[in-house]
Amino acid sequence: MKQKISRLQLFYVVTGFEFGTSMLFGLGTEAKQDAWLAIVIGMISCLILMGVFMQLSLYYPNDTLVSMLPKIIGKYLNFNTNLK
Repeated sequence: MKQKISRLQLFYVVTGFEFGTSMLFGLGTEAKQDAWLAIVIGMISCLILMGVFMQLSLYYPNDTLVSMLPKIIGKYLNFNTNLK
């Protein structure tokens, strides 16, 4: 059974992942008092990338990311070189 998560649930997962890994691995410790800023910048960039992936999944609902790439980049930038 396929289940979908809402945008709010996705936001909670991404936010929890960012804060959890930053606490666990000590990310941003070189930034001293601005460590929170490094975490927020990482979270924003992750949310932008997640938004791109979500939009691509709406354009190509039955494809995986790997099967989307040839359709997106076209035949001239295709990575299948068919070497024999």
